[in-house]
Amino acid sequence: MLTGISLNKTYTQLGEMIWAAVLKDENTKGKAQWFDMILRLHDLPENASEKQIERALNKPMIKKARYLARVWYTGKIINKDKSESVLFYDDALVWRACDWTKPPATCGGKFGYWAKPFVGKG
Repeated sequence: MLTGISLNKTYTQLGEMIWAAVLKDENTKGKAQWFDMILRLHDLPENASEKQIERALNKPMIKKARYLARVWYTGKIINKDKSESVLFYDDALVWRACDWTKPPATCGGKFGYWAKPFVGKG
């Protein structure tokens, strides 16, 4: 819901990895905010609009929701010490959002495919 991309059950393991990573450095209050945010989002319709989401959440939850969407899209988290860690790369949602490209080093076809114009969905 937060990403704007429908994710099926094949993303469950990735979601669990993200969930563990965002909760890792949280204190009890922070964890409670995450759980409360998830419960509020769960009560919304699957196709909830951005306005509906914003009305359901308070400001700290909105900040967490935006961070969570950013993690899904980029595959990286910000650690407690402000350093960054890459959790995943090829499965980052940025590659689904940019359907005209793919992660670097992921084969796209036979040698020289990149020199040909893209012909696909319009």
